[in-house]
Amino acid sequence: MDKVEKIEQSLITKAKIERRIKANRIIGRIVFRNHFSSHPGRHSWDLCGHPVYRWTFKAAMDCKYLEKITVWTEVEEALEMARKMSDKFVTFKRSIEECKEPAWRIVDDLKTPTSRIPLWGITPEMIEEKLGFQPTLQVNFSVCHPLETTESINKLVEKYFEDDMAERVYLVYKAEIGYVT
Repeated sequence: MDKVEKIEQSLITKAKIERRIKANRIIGRIVFRNHFSSHPGRHSWDLCGHPVYRWTFKAAMDCKYLEKITVWTEVEEALEMARKMSDKFVTFKRSIEECKEPAWRIVDDLKTPTSRIPLWGITPEMIEEKLGFQPTLQVNFSVCHPLETTESINKLVEKYFEDDMAERVYLVYKAEIGYVT
């Protein structure tokens, strides 16, 4: 393969990735609790003049592929900050009761996606109702990683859609957990 063919192949791959990304509805998902953790309030600690969670919000907000970002927490200041930062954010208020352990009920030997049933949380139906559409891909964020960058998130989405099997694997997973009938 000569240099020209490599460049052509690279351009074809980039176009294929862009086409796949545009054909999907991608959202971000940020879930955290400040109560009942090993270090209560740790997500609100000051990091360079802002709460730790603000850095994750900023990286997600600037990601060019995320259509919406859901935030589910009991921290009212975080919900308010998300609403003020951008209209990309869709907030869900979490009750203190929902922050307590256990968050899951184990139903079998943990070998399938349905082995753990959440006791509470945001269901796909709740997301669809609040957003007005059913997302095809969800990118989960952790506010425990405030140094995550927008560039790394964009590359993650691109890498996911680079694989020809990515869409099929996601559909199989959705069918297995009961989202596809």
